[in-house]
Amino acid sequence: MKTPEPADPESVLDEMLERLQSGDATADDAAELEALLKADSDLRRRFRSRMRMEAHLFSIFGADQPAPMLASRETTPANSSAAGSRIIRMRPREMIAWLGAAACLALAVFMWSTRERNVAPDGTSLAHRPPAAVPLTVAQEREQLLASGGDVLHIQFKGGGNAVAARADGDIVWSSEKQSGYLRLHGLAGNDPSRSQYQLWIVDAGMGTNVFINGGVFDVKKETGELILPIVVENFIREPILFAISVERPGGVVNPTGDHVPLVALAP
Repeated sequence: MKTPEPADPESVLDEMLERLQSGDATADDAAELEALLKADSDLRRRFRSRMRMEAHLFSIFGADQPAPMLASRETTPANSSAAGSRIIRMRPREMIAWLGAAACLALAVFMWSTRERNVAPDGTSLAHRPPAAVPLTVAQEREQLLASGGDVLHIQFKGGGNAVAARADGDIVWSSEKQSGYLRLHGLAGNDPSRSQYQLWIVDAGMGTNVFINGGVFDVKKETGELILPIVVENFIREPILFAISVERPGGVVNPTGDHVPLVALAP
């Protein structure tokens, strides 16, 4: 038995559209047409072009004018003297019904294609996914660490008798468990990075009081109000007992010079 060849999708589309414009289409026909358009992107493009043509013709002739001549793709019989396409004359009421049905179908296809674009590879809807988390600022990260409790230290800086820190204050927030912390300063005098830089030092009780661990160099601009910096250290800090800020040459030094130590924070 010869297996019947599958119907040409475009021929099925023409048949469905004729049923719509004649008013004979059923809900099953509409579902079949929607499935056909979903499965064939090229057919969807031709369908949208056709809808635009129908709407354009309707805008030209209007409901009170003679109905336009719409050509179908169905060819005339071989023995017919007429060449080209069969012409279907539609009355204004039929035109309005046809355009209404076509517009509803086009809207359904548009909603399906939009929904398809809003589905993630894992099948979840992007529209219902929670918005991406907004990255925290350094100040918010500091507050988060401070509020986390546990072994978090919060100690205040005190002036070391240097003119650059005459109006300065600030504090340290540090967690040895997280190996994370923040330096906050107010009113520290601005520096010229080509001549000097500020450097942070940390003393760990387990390493001896004469060992200063480098906490990094930083600059302060004259117009800076509050300055908050994350503390990044290469050594593991187990029990910090002192944080100090010194003024050093550009790039920092291995050990503090001791000549300019404007701020010191002692752990309780």
